[in-house]
Amino acid sequence: LTTQLFGQVSPASIPGLQFWVIGDSAQVVSGSLPVWNDESGNAYNPAQALTNQQPSVIPNALNGHSVVHFDGVNDYMQVNFGTTYITPQTFFVVFKDINTFYGKVYDGISNYNGLRYYNNFLALRIGGDLVGYSKTSPFDYIISTGEFNGGVSKIYENSVLKSSGYLGSNSLTGITLGSSFEIGSKWFGGEIAELIMFNTILSPADRLNVELYLNQKYGAAISIGPDIVTSDFCAVDLTCTPGFSNVLWSTGETTTTISVDSPGYYTVQGTNSFGYVTYDTINVTFPEINYPSDLTFCLGDSVEWDTGLGGGYTYTWDDGSNGASKYITNAGNHSVHIEDMYGCTFDSDIQFFVVDTYAQTVSLGADTSLCSGNLIGLVSGGAATIGYLWSDNTTLNVLPVSSTNDYWVEATNINGCVAKDTIHVFVSGQAPTVNFSHQNKCLGVSNVFNDLSSSIISDPIVSWEWTLSDGSTASSQNLTHTFANPGIYIVNLVATSAGGCNAYHTEQVEVYAPPVASYTHTGSCSDQVMQFTNQSTQGGAAINQYAWNFGQPSLGAMNVSSVQNPYRSFPTAGTYAMTLTVTDAHLCVDDTVIQINVNATPIIDVFAADACTNAPVQFTNNTVVQAPALYLWNFGDNTTSILPLPSKQYPTEGIKTITVKVTAANGCFTTDTIQMTVHPVPVASFDLGPHCKGAFTEVQSTSTISSGSIADLFWVVNLTDTLNGDTTGYEIASINQQQIQLFVTSDFGCTDDQNLFFDPEGAISAGFTVPSSIVACGDTVAFTNTSLGATSYTWSFGNESTSTAISPTTVYDCSYEDSSLMVELITSNSLGCVDTAYGYVWIGEYAVDLQVDNIYFQANGANAILGAELKNLGTAPLTAIDLDVYSEAGFVMHEVWTGNLLPNQTEIYVFSNQPAMTLNADDDVLSYYCVRGLCYANTETEPDLTNNEVCKNIESSEVILKPLYPNPTGSTITMGLIVPQSADVSADLVDDQGRMVEQLIYPFTMEAGEYTYVFDLAQVANGTYVLRFTVDGKTELHRLVVLR
Repeated sequence: LTTQLFGQVSPASIPGLQFWVIGDSAQVVSGSLPVWNDESGNAYNPAQALTNQQPSVIPNALNGHSVVHFDGVNDYMQVNFGTTYITPQTFFVVFKDINTFYGKVYDGISNYNGLRYYNNFLALRIGGDLVGYSKTSPFDYIISTGEFNGGVSKIYENSVLKSSGYLGSNSLTGITLGSSFEIGSKWFGGEIAELIMFNTILSPADRLNVELYLNQKYGAAISIGPDIVTSDFCAVDLTCTPGFSNVLWSTGETTTTISVDSPGYYTVQGTNSFGYVTYDTINVTFPEINYPSDLTFCLGDSVEWDTGLGGGYTYTWDDGSNGASKYITNAGNHSVHIEDMYGCTFDSDIQFFVVDTYAQTVSLGADTSLCSGNLIGLVSGGAATIGYLWSDNTTLNVLPVSSTNDYWVEATNINGCVAKDTIHVFVSGQAPTVNFSHQNKCLGVSNVFNDLSSSIISDPIVSWEWTLSDGSTASSQNLTHTFANPGIYIVNLVATSAGGCNAYHTEQVEVYAPPVASYTHTGSCSDQVMQFTNQSTQGGAAINQYAWNFGQPSLGAMNVSSVQNPYRSFPTAGTYAMTLTVTDAHLCVDDTVIQINVNATPIIDVFAADACTNAPVQFTNNTVVQAPALYLWNFGDNTTSILPLPSKQYPTEGIKTITVKVTAANGCFTTDTIQMTVHPVPVASFDLGPHCKGAFTEVQSTSTISSGSIADLFWVVNLTDTLNGDTTGYEIASINQQQIQLFVTSDFGCTDDQNLFFDPEGAISAGFTVPSSIVACGDTVAFTNTSLGATSYTWSFGNESTSTAISPTTVYDCSYEDSSLMVELITSNSLGCVDTAYGYVWIGEYAVDLQVDNIYFQANGANAILGAELKNLGTAPLTAIDLDVYSEAGFVMHEVWTGNLLPNQTEIYVFSNQPAMTLNADDDVLSYYCVRGLCYANTETEPDLTNNEVCKNIESSEVILKPLYPNPTGSTITMGLIVPQSADVSADLVDDQGRMVEQLIYPFTMEAGEYTYVFDLAQVANGTYVLRFTVDGKTELHRLVVLR
């Protein structure tokens, strides 16, 4: 008979199974293993496409099962789950190590998540965290269990906990066998028989079931062999299979082999290589003799002892007789010695035989005189008698006599021994007939016994003697008696007639033990259901009626109950007198009254406000409770608190169910459940575009939130500037390190920020110049690129034309006349940085307009250095200017300026010739110079010369009136003024009679500058006139002739 303590649960029946590979299911192709089939049903089949890196399969390597061999050089297999399993996880692996110094039995495929062996240390590993223990390599097969479970991670060897500690959380997306996920190092040299993964932490029972399953499959079981049946009495050697430690037999011996010479079951236990205890039991049968079933026999009789073995043995009995059986005739000890054919012997147990002398104890007593109706019976031996046979063939234990005669009885005891006795009875009269009434009563209730006896008329009853088994007696005809204790009592009445004949009658009455009312209750708190448990004990009969009164009349019908174990709640605290009355089947009654103290139950009033993940939850607590109170909060995530106002942060979002238990100082407690919502915190993130000094750098928010929405975001640049919008940017002004902060807020108000420091990658600056901001339509405009650090250029000229040239040209047609157009240059470099420059040009009609402005005069000895400011007020470039110089003495010189004077450009021209000075302080004529210009643009001359002349008083600061022209005149006269500084001026025309003909300039204050007036004299008659010119009260007279 073999009994093994092995698990009968398959891993497939345990929830959470995700991955399961078995050496027996490994299918070899051309001597190696390309694919190892997953038995979990998920088809996560590890594979290796390269033949030289495929592990091999060794059949019948471990307890008749195949194992997969990894060479420790380059063998490995991998599988990608196609999904992600977040810790916790439980791994089981049966493996042995052969030549590993630093290797992974199993691992993840993108991170450390497995079982590592390094330098005689076996450990679970996630990232940089380890939980393990020392173990010397090489070592034989073990069952290694790994629980990857955060701060309570554990590693077991053969079901024994070896180490526990912290492993970080991780995402498992696949499994690598025989190597770390970093293929190329950390090779495992050894053999794997089976590997199982669950995506949960198993219960201790389920974990042990899997380990027992693996032990049953791969671990050796101790064995003794089949049951043994022998025909001799010689000792038998029992030997168990070797290779087990801690061998222990049921005999207490610890050797591999023991010797036994007694029949029975023998059990051995031993510990296999996995550390598990296995058992085996054998039944050893020797020849067995029969023993007499009854060692007692009646006086004068005998009993046979037959050993039942028959021939083939030698028998020697205690009296020296021989034979397989013997008749025992005398009391005492008897035994037999038996020897088999091999000389091995057996001594029987000593049997003690007894002679029953019952026949010598039975007697009816001496002959006697009785009244008819009296009874006779055994006066000795009656206690051992179980059967009677009287001379009248009746079988009662007594016999009534009716006449003078011999009476005999044959009595039998329990051993079947028979005794006989005879008595002679002389009948002298008629005994009365005795009887009385009786009832069973409950304890405490009086019993009434009424005499019902009768006698013959001639011999009436004259006395009564009552005898009760509680020791009471009475001599009254009728008896009332109260028994002190419950039980069964014998009541005997002896009635005696006047003639001296008596008889008796016996009855049995029962005094019922009454029930004892009692109860207990669980709970003593208001507004909570209290269970009342009947603890009453029954007396003489089962209790079948219950009457409860809870002491709360205000509850009406609910104040009473007839059930055995009722439930009730008390709405208010206080003391209540409760009564339980019980009645049994005998109608015996008892009751009890107990004062029940009901304490006040806490009234919970708590609230938890919604919060953000990882932010403190704000609790309010207005609970009404007797202090000091105990609190136990359960936050639904395996965390608790005992504070009245707890501190709690949830790392995950969602609706949270919070349970709070409040226990008052009086022991009453209650619980309540509330819910609150944990809102997700947005994850602030952004993309930074190319970032070069001098360029506009774009930042784009990539912030996310798992639920809800992002309601607000803003940026802070270098701790000073604030930006808004999902996508925005700024220009990097320097090469110094930059800082960008993004602040995001969800619709609930949860916030997050990202802070980034970066160095500009280079410098880029867009720029260009244009010859003039005023352009004549139809002219070619050349742009000069002044950008720095750029490698590509995109121009937009505002006239729907573009260019990618470095310094392009364009022509604005006259449809853009009188328009201001924006010119845009976008530059970029190899780093992706971009900068933009803008400029404006005004497009006008083709126009030639020279303005001669400001004469510059400087004496140079007897000569004068002259210069004039030339300004292009037109839209066409000026290529040549004729310049004439006049003085108060007339024409002085002529020179020509040549070049390219662009629109809105100014140039100061210094005459190469230096005219003689004309200053004469002794005359009344003020000296001045005038410069008059005539310009050309592509051979086209200027049509309007009104701003082409400028004069300068070189002698004083007085106003100079230029010569009038034309003079004589037929219609108009032109008058030019040089005003060096502010002056009051007026002019009028006077005829030869001194009469004013026309006011030409009304008196007013002129500011410094040159002025030209043209007066219409068409209404003035021919003649000679005087132009009267007054400056600051000083008058000059100039002759003017009107002639048509």
